[in-house]
Amino acid sequence: MRPSDQARQRAADALQTHYAEGRLDEAELERRVERAYAARTRADLKALFRDLPWNPRSRDRAEGFWRFQKSMLRTHAAAYVGVNGGLVGIWALTGGGEFWPAESIAGWGAFLGGHWAILRAAMPARARRRSASAGSLRRATASARQLGRPRT
Repeated sequence: MRPSDQARQRAADALQTHYAEGRLDEAELERRVERAYAARTRADLKALFRDLPWNPRSRDRAEGFWRFQKSMLRTHAAAYVGVNGGLVGIWALTGGGEFWPAESIAGWGAFLGGHWAILRAAMPARARRRSASAGSLRRATASARQLGRPRT
């Protein structure tokens, strides 16, 4: 797959970081940056870092990971509501009786709660603060729109 200009720029920036940390000399940096901008595939970009240490805690990777986890939690919650709502609907249409969807609601609810608790406990405080501030901004914007006032 072909890399974007942004991916090439990120690779060049990462090479600059490795140079600043003393892993590359100036000639090697120039050679690798030229190859980064000339890369035709993502594999070409990855090859530039084969002999350099990888930082699994890089900010971009970490933020992407937490965005993915939050997205999966929303998907999990939506599936929970949809499936269990359907089961309750079927129960109601069949005349009620013993509330058999309770097993699904309780069991799946426990897993959903566990998913939320694990995500909440494992998410770095910085990411939680960023999520909370983004939510506050969205709520403030929505309130201002409802009142017909521009946001300050």
